[in-house]
Amino acid sequence: MPSRFGDQPARLLLRRRGYILKDLSEKIGVPERHFLDALAGRIRPRPEVINDLPALVGIPVTKLFTEQVRAKPYDASKNPWRGLS
Repeated sequence: MPSRFGDQPARLLLRRRGYILKDLSEKIGVPERHFLDALAGRIRPRPEVINDLPALVGIPVTKLFTEQVRAKPYDASKNPWRGLS
């Protein structure tokens, strides 16, 4: 899937600080695939990512995600896989 929003600053910042992305996704309670796609700018991050990640890693949300991503919230109704489990 191509990137809609471009790599988010969080992707590089978290790796530079030595975080394991899988562990972070588990700690904030989102699927790893969603977390990786959000960091790659392919999708908008869920509220858990926007709200819980900054507190967990001690980096302001404004440094983790671009304004374009933060400007419009995640819309679960646009998820084609919702309700299939």
